Amino acid sequence: MNKKIVIVLIIIVFILSVGAYFGYNWWNQKQWNNAEDYYRQGNYQKASEIMLKFSIPEDTEKLGIYAQTMFATSHLDKAEIAYQKLYEKEKDPFAKMMLGNIANQNKDYEKAKTVYKELIESNPNYIQAYVNLATIYRIQQDQKNAVSITEEGISKNANATVLYELLLSIVINEPTSESYQKAYKKLKEINPQSAVIKSADELNKNN
Repeated sequence: MNKKIVIVLIIIVFILSVGAYFGYNWWNQKQWNNAEDYYRQGNYQKASEIMLKFSIPEDTEKLGIYAQTMFATSHLDKAEIAYQKLYEKEKDPFAKMMLGNIANQNKDYEKAKTVYKELIESNPNYIQAYVNLATIYRIQQDQKNAVSITEEGISKNANATVLYELLLSIVINEPTSESYQKAYKKLKEINPQSAVIKSADELNKNN
């Protein structure tokens, strides 16, 4: 075969290969952009249908979007891998919180408790970690520890309305207890219209 023809064929194959590569990448990016649009609209189901065609992203921003979408659509195995990668990259407390939440949803309560305790130890002001940990204790009907961890959270976050509401809801049937009195009094000061205050008042009125 003529040498010039061979060279021309090689060039043509190269051009076609490059074109296919860029075309494939363009199509993938277009698909991902569509998924992101659905995500930002809150249509996680549509977003997940597209994202499930992709491998788990390496880019931090995409990884966060992927992880949240997988969690929202109950693909917990993929969400866990994504949040683990995100935490390893960024050491983001929210990513670690989500790992605890995934364990919680999987009813792996001991693992979830460990995650929340580690978050509290590293950041005593992480209010949601106290809430989630106390909630697990309540699920396990461990009233003592539910009260204890909530009061610990209050001691580190003196004006956290949500923690006082949580404490009052835990001890709502114990109006003479110190925990009840403390939570009720503080809530009256910082959020007198709290639904938990109203529930406590209604319960006491009926009793």
